[in-house]
Amino acid sequence: MISILAFLQSILRDWTRSRSARAVRWTALRPIPSWGWALCLVLFYQIHYAAAQPSAFSLGDYPRPPADNGWGVHWAPTLLSQPQAVVDRYLQEVDALDLKWLKIMQPDQARLEHGYLLAGLQARGIEPVLRVQKTYNDAYQHLNALVTSGVGAGVNYYELYNNPNVAGLDGGWRRGQPIDAALIARRWAEAARTVRAAGGYPGLPSLSPNGAITDTDFLGRFLDQLSAQGSLDALDGAWLPVQNYMGNRPLEDVNGFRKFERFHEIVLEKTGRTLPILTTEGGAVVGDSEDPRYPAITDQLVAERTAAAFAYMQSDAPDYYFAFMPWLLVNAAAGGVPNSWERHAWFPVDQPPRPVVDAVKHLLGDDVAPANPVIPSDDVQYAQQPAQADSDGVAQTPEDEVQAASVTMRPLDESAEQVSSVAAPPTSAPSPTPVADARTVSRGRVTVSEGSIELPTYDFQRALVPTSKDDAGYPAPQLDHAQVGAPALQRYRTIVVENDFMRLTLLPELGGRIYRWEDKQSGRDVLYHNPVVKPTPWGVRGWWLALGGMEWNFPLPDRGFYEYVPWRSEIVADANSAAVRLFQNGPKGLEVSVTVSLNADARFFAVTPELRNSGSAPLDTHFWITALLAPSATNSVDPNSRLVWPADGITVHSSAGTRSLPMGGTVDWPSGSGDDLSALATWPQHLGFFASSAPRQSAAGLVDPNGDLAVVRAFPNRVAPGLKTFYSSQLDPTLWTDGNQDRFFELWGGASQDFDTPITLQPQQSLRWTEQWYTVPGLGNFVGANAHAALALIPQAAGTELRLASTGSPAMQSMTSRLVVRVDDNIVSDEEIALRPDAIHTQLLPQRFDGRRWMVQLMDAQDRVLFAYDNRAPVAVAATVDESIEWDERLDELEIEVVPANVPRGQRYWKVIKAEFQTPEEGGGRHHIFVEVLDEDGKRIVGQPIQIHWRDGGAEIVTEDKPAPEYAANFPMYGNLGGYSVDLPGLSDTVTGMGLPFGRMHVVYNLVFQKTVKQ
Repeated sequence: MISILAFLQSILRDWTRSRSARAVRWTALRPIPSWGWALCLVLFYQIHYAAAQPSAFSLGDYPRPPADNGWGVHWAPTLLSQPQAVVDRYLQEVDALDLKWLKIMQPDQARLEHGYLLAGLQARGIEPVLRVQKTYNDAYQHLNALVTSGVGAGVNYYELYNNPNVAGLDGGWRRGQPIDAALIARRWAEAARTVRAAGGYPGLPSLSPNGAITDTDFLGRFLDQLSAQGSLDALDGAWLPVQNYMGNRPLEDVNGFRKFERFHEIVLEKTGRTLPILTTEGGAVVGDSEDPRYPAITDQLVAERTAAAFAYMQSDAPDYYFAFMPWLLVNAAAGGVPNSWERHAWFPVDQPPRPVVDAVKHLLGDDVAPANPVIPSDDVQYAQQPAQADSDGVAQTPEDEVQAASVTMRPLDESAEQVSSVAAPPTSAPSPTPVADARTVSRGRVTVSEGSIELPTYDFQRALVPTSKDDAGYPAPQLDHAQVGAPALQRYRTIVVENDFMRLTLLPELGGRIYRWEDKQSGRDVLYHNPVVKPTPWGVRGWWLALGGMEWNFPLPDRGFYEYVPWRSEIVADANSAAVRLFQNGPKGLEVSVTVSLNADARFFAVTPELRNSGSAPLDTHFWITALLAPSATNSVDPNSRLVWPADGITVHSSAGTRSLPMGGTVDWPSGSGDDLSALATWPQHLGFFASSAPRQSAAGLVDPNGDLAVVRAFPNRVAPGLKTFYSSQLDPTLWTDGNQDRFFELWGGASQDFDTPITLQPQQSLRWTEQWYTVPGLGNFVGANAHAALALIPQAAGTELRLASTGSPAMQSMTSRLVVRVDDNIVSDEEIALRPDAIHTQLLPQRFDGRRWMVQLMDAQDRVLFAYDNRAPVAVAATVDESIEWDERLDELEIEVVPANVPRGQRYWKVIKAEFQTPEEGGGRHHIFVEVLDEDGKRIVGQPIQIHWRDGGAEIVTEDKPAPEYAANFPMYGNLGGYSVDLPGLSDTVTGMGLPFGRMHVVYNLVFQKTVKQ
C-alpha cells in the first residue's frame, strides 16, 4: 500500500511543484480534469487512512518564522560562540539578505553556546536550527537540559548526529569501528524522544552525499532499523535534514539540489509519512568539478546557482521543503579553520564579500551597487593590444551593469609625487599619462575605479621568437633584441583600489602586476614604477619586462613566463572592502590565481596566490612574488636603507665587486661576510641572495631612513619559506629604463626555498596562502611583524624605546589589547593598550636591548596571542628523567603522536613526559592546548616560551606561575583535528596532529615537557 502511495505521489509531483506554501500562484492553476481529481481523492485517502504509520503531526504543526521565504544559511563551521561584535557584524548581513533560517552548531552540554546570537535571532524572528554534535556517535548526555534551555531561547529544531554514513572520525565513529545503522537508529530514537519531551523538534541524522554508504542507501537502512526496533513513533514531530550539495551539475539534478525529492520519496515509501525537509548544509561550492560534462564551479557560478535556488524556494518548492540553508556565511572571522573553508565563506576575512551576496540582494530587488563581481567584457579582459579609441580619442570602457561615472578619489598628501599629465618624448625621461576615461566601480570607505594609462612602450612584440620543445624556456617565446622597435605611446587598462591609507594601481594587461602602491600617510610611492615599458636581457627566458611594481612569476624560477602578458581579471567590491582577482593558466594543467584585497580600516593589502594542478600527473613548478621597492621620495632606493631579514644566514645567488660573498657561498646574517649586510651601503656592486634556511620569523622588509618608513612583508614562513633579495648600486639604468638614474630593491617571496627546489603539486592538489604588505611611517628598524602588528625596539641612552604599530586587521579593531614585555624572563611591563592603525604605541623601558633576552606578546581579550617576539632561545640545563611517557590511548584514535627530537645520546633536549586527552564533558567545554614545562627536579619553569604551529602560521605562549592544578600555559584552538603541533625552542620532542575534531568539537589536550638528557 505504501508503494502505491509513493507511485501516486510521483504522478502528482509536477503539479505539486507548481505551488508553494509561501507563494501560491493561483493565476497559473489550470482546470484539473476529472481523472486528476479522482487521483487526488485516492491520494488523500492513502495519506490519511491507509498509511502504515500515521503521524499525529501535519506540516502545518511545525513552527515557521514570520514572513517565511525559505531562505537561510549555515552560520559558521564551529561550535564556539563568537564575540558580540562579530555576531552583530554578521547579523547585519543576515538582515540585509532577508534570511529567515540559520543553521548553528552546538556541543552536547547543558549550556547554550550561542546565547547572544540566539537572542539576536529571536528578536528578529529568524528560525535557528541547532546541530548538537556528539563524539563517537555516543548517547547524548545533556540533551534534556540543552533543549529545555534552547526552547526558551527560541530554538525549535535540533539536528541529531552528523554524517554517520561516513567511516571513521569524520562520521563520528571510533577508529576501526564499522558504520552501524542499527546503533544510530537506536540512539537517535532515544534522543528524539528526549527532544520532543522537552518541547523541541528532532532532526534525523544529517547524511553526507560522499559517504562510504550513499546517503540515500543509509537513509533507507536507518528507517528500516527504526521499523524493526519498533521506534517509528520517534518520527512524530521529527524532520529530515539534507545536504543537497549541487556539485557542478544543473539545478534540476536529483543527485544535487533536488536531492530532497529522493529523500522525500524514501521516507514516504518506508514510513508512509511526509516529513519537513531542511537543507542544513549544501548548495554550490567553489571548485566542485566532478562531472566532466559541466564547467567547474566558480564564485560567479555560486552566485548564480544560489540565487536560482532561492528563487525556487519562493515559487516552486513543495510544501514539505521548508528551508534552503547552504554552506557557508562566514568562516575564519567567526572562529572557523582559515585554510579549510575560507574560500567557501560568503564573507571572507580581509577580502570583500563573494559575488553571491550581491546576487541574493538583487533577487530581493534591493537598490545595491552591482559591483560583485564586475567582469570586463572579453575584448578588454583578454586583449593582446590596448583598447581601441573612439572618435574623441578616449578608450571605450566595457559595457556591463555599472554605469560610467567620474572618479572622486581621496588625494594623497600634497607632498606626494604626482604622475605627470603630459607625455614626455620617449627619447628623454618619459612619464606615464593617465587617461580621463575612468569610471567608479564601487564607492565607499574603499573605492574601486577602472580607467587607463598611456606608457611609452618599446615594440617588443614584433621581436618575439617562438620556441620549440627543446628550448629551455618552452613554450614562452624568446626575444630577438636587435628587432625591438622604438617606443611609442600605448594605452593600458588600470584598476585602482584605495582606502584612507593607500592607493593601489594594477595593470591587468601587463602581467596583472601592482604597478603603483602609494602610501597616503607618508606621501611616498613604495614600488618602483618604470615610466617606460622596456625589455631587458635578464630572466630565465633571456629577457624580462622590467616595468616595476609587484609581479607574479611562474612556472620556472627567476622571472617566469607571464609578467608581460594580459591576465584575466575580476573585481569584487563593496563599500568596506574590495579585491581584484587575477587569473592565468600555465603549462601542463597549472592554474594560477592571485587575489589582491584591501579593507577599509586596514593599513595593509593582502596578496593571496593559489596554484592548482588540474592535470592528471604530478607537476613541479615555482611561484615567486617579486616586489621592486623604491620607497624614497624620488622613485628610487636610498642607499642608506636597511634590510630586515628573518633568517639566520644567506646563500649568495649573484654578486659582483667582492670576494667575501662568492656565488653559492653561505654566510651568517648579518655580519658573516665581515660587513653589516643589513645596511645597503655596505653591499658590493650588486648582490642577490636567498635565506639559507627557513625564516625563523614571519616578516621581512626594508626601512627607508627618511622618516623611518618601514615597508613590511608579513608571510606564513612555513607555507612560503622562500625569501630572496637583489640590489645594485652600479648597474647601468639604461638596461631597463630611459633618461633617469632610478634604482630599485627587489624583495622576493616564494613557495619553495630557492630556485633549485620546485614545489610538487599532485593531481587536483592546490597550494594557497595569504601574505600582507604594509608601511609604517616612523616605525624604523622593526624586529618582528605579522598580519596584526609590527614591533621595533630602538636603543636609547636611557634604555629601549618600544614602538608597536597595529595593522588594523579584523582581530585588532574595536578592542583593547594586552601587551606583556619580559626582559631576561622578568615581566617589566604588563598593561592594556588601545592600538590604532594610524598611530604608533610607544613606551620607554629602562632595560637595554643589547645582550638581553626580550620577549614581547600582544594578546586579545580572549588571551589569544596575536603577536609574539623572542630575540633568542633559552639555555637548556643538563637533566635526566625516566624515558617513559604517560600517554592517553585515546590520542591514538585521533592519530596524534609524538615526534621524538633527533638528538644523540647525552644531548640535552625537551622531552614529552605526559600527553592527555579530554572530551567536551571532561574538559568542561574548553578548547585549549594546556602545557606544563618542568625542570630536572620536576619543578615548573616560569617564563619558558612554547611554540604553537599550524599550517600557515604560528604563535608563541609563555609559561606563567599559575596556582595548581592549572597548567602553566594554554592556547585556544579554533582549527580542525590534525592542524596543530607543539614544541619548545631548541631541541625538543614535538606533539603533532592536535585540533578540534570536525573543526568544532570542544576538546582539551594536556601536555607536559621536561628538561632531560637523551639516554
